[in-house]
Amino acid sequence: MKFRLLSLLLLPLSLPTLAYQFPLEISEYIDDVKVDAFINPQALANQPAWTPFQQPLPLKLDQVLAAIADGMKKDPRIERARLVGVELKPLPGRPGLWHYLVKMKGQMADGSHKPLFFVVLFNGNVIAAIPEPEAIK
Repeated sequence: MKFRLLSLLLLPLSLPTLAYQFPLEISEYIDDVKVDAFINPQALANQPAWTPFQQPLPLKLDQVLAAIADGMKKDPRIERARLVGVELKPLPGRPGLWHYLVKMKGQMADGSHKPLFFVVLFNGNVIAAIPEPEAIK
């Protein structure tokens, strides 16, 4: 009886834990490299839907590149970067929602070169994507 009462008293305390929204994980390939990105569900809140061949793109390529350039300015490790490729892909499991997958080659402050991957949502949110390690491919 005591345990039932205790569980009923603890239930309101556990509701915020039960309401946690897990990020949407997407795995994509670009130039034979598998990358993973984790998108917060709140970032999809004002994501416009798009139907290919029926509507104009809600986010043009120059806006995508400007959003990435703004994000890279905030990272002091990246000195320069050049565009390698851009792909337009649907968000898995989200009908009508699309994103750009961008690959860049960045020159780091220590002089090394590193591939950089970004997911850009149609609402302008930029999410850094990470290449999947070789050990788990």
